[in-house]
Amino acid sequence: MFVWVFHRVSGLLLIVLLGIKFLTSFFLMTKEQKPDWALVLIRIP
Repeated sequence: MFVWVFHRVSGLLLIVLLGIKFLTSFFLMTKEQKPDWALVLIRIP
């Protein structure tokens, strides 16, 4: 049962985090002033 719950929760978390990454990338594609919150959320190490 734990494996099923962990699989579901980690899958949902992955979908949410990838969605945030794609949404903020649209704001960073603009040539104008880039929002600070989008720069903080996407950092390339």
